[in-house]
Amino acid sequence: MEVFGERWTVSGAPITANYRNEEALRLYQSGLRLDGAELADFVLEFDLAMEAGNGFSAINFRIDEENAEQVYLRHHISGLPDSAQYTPVLNGLSGWQIYTGSGYWQAIDFPVGEWVHVRLVVDGSQAQLSLDGETVFDIPELIGETDSGDFALSVFGQTGSWIRNVEINPLSAADHLPDMHPAEPGDINGRLIETWQVSAVFPESLIAETFVLPDALPEGRTALAAEHEGIANLARLAGRDGDVNTVLAETILTSDRARIVMLDFGYSDRVRVFLNGALIFSGANEWRSRDYRYLGTITRSYSVPLRLQAGENTLTMAVSEGFGGWGVTGVLRDAEGLIPG
Repeated sequence: MEVFGERWTVSGAPITANYRNEEALRLYQSGLRLDGAELADFVLEFDLAMEAGNGFSAINFRIDEENAEQVYLRHHISGLPDSAQYTPVLNGLSGWQIYTGSGYWQAIDFPVGEWVHVRLVVDGSQAQLSLDGETVFDIPELIGETDSGDFALSVFGQTGSWIRNVEINPLSAADHLPDMHPAEPGDINGRLIETWQVSAVFPESLIAETFVLPDALPEGRTALAAEHEGIANLARLAGRDGDVNTVLAETILTSDRARIVMLDFGYSDRVRVFLNGALIFSGANEWRSRDYRYLGTITRSYSVPLRLQAGENTLTMAVSEGFGGWGVTGVLRDAEGLIPG
C-alpha cells in the first residue's frame, strides 16, 4: 500500500476517508509496516486522532524479527499514570507488566477525538515523545535487543485511530536529545535474587498438576540477571509458542544451618514454586485475573516461608506466560548466613 510517500506492508484493513474535514487513514486492529527501513535514530512526525473507547495507538521501531521497541497511548485513560507506556518487545512478547513507573509509564492528557500532532525523537538509547509541540514523555533508557530495524504504526483494542501526514526523517544535529537519567530503583527490603538459572521452554501441562518436579523437564540452564526493580525478564531468553510457554527459573540457596526464611516474590502470568523439588506455592497473576481493571503487573506482593536444610537448597519457579510480560523476582528476608546463586 502506498501512502504518505512510502510503500507500506499492511496488516488488517485500513480505510481511507475524511475525518474532521481531513483526508486520513483509519487504523482499527490493523497497522502499517515500513519493511527494510533499517531505522536507528530518527524523528517521526504525524497527526493522530484517537477514537473514544478501549484502544491503543502504538509506534513500533527498531523491529528485527521478533524484537522491537514500542511506545503507545491508551485511548481510554487519558491523564492517568499509565496513559502512555514504553516497553521493549522481546522474542515476540511485550513486557508491559514488567516495565512500570518512571521512564516506562507517563501520565499524559491527550484530546480523544481531536487531531493532535505527534513527534517522536529516537536518539541512541533515549527517546522523547511530544504532543502539539509540548514534551510529554522522556524515555531515558531504551532497553530492547535491537539497534535498528523496521518501523510500524499499529492500533489495537476495541476502537480505532486516524492518522495523516506521516514523515520520518534522519536525526539531525539539532534534534539530539539532552542526556537523561533513569530513575533510581526502589529500596529492596532483603537480599535480592540477582541471577536466575533458566531452562528451555516446555509445555505448562508437564507441571500443571504435579506436587513434585518431574524428571522429564529440560536439564540445561542459562543465567539471566534481574533488571528493572529486580525483575528478571524471561522473554530475553525465549518466546512462547502456544502451550509451550513455561520455563524453570532456579537458584541455589546455601544456608549455614537449618532454618526458615521468608521469600517475597512476584511473577507473571502463572507460577508453581518448588523447594528441593516439592511444591510449596501455586498461583496466577494474569491480566484481569482479579477483576476487569487488574493489570497483572509484577510486584513482590506474594510471600512464602522456605524451610531450608543446612547446605544447598534448590528454589525453582516454574513460570508460565500468556500475555503482557514474562517475569519473576524474589527477595529473601532475614538472609544473614544465606548465599543465593
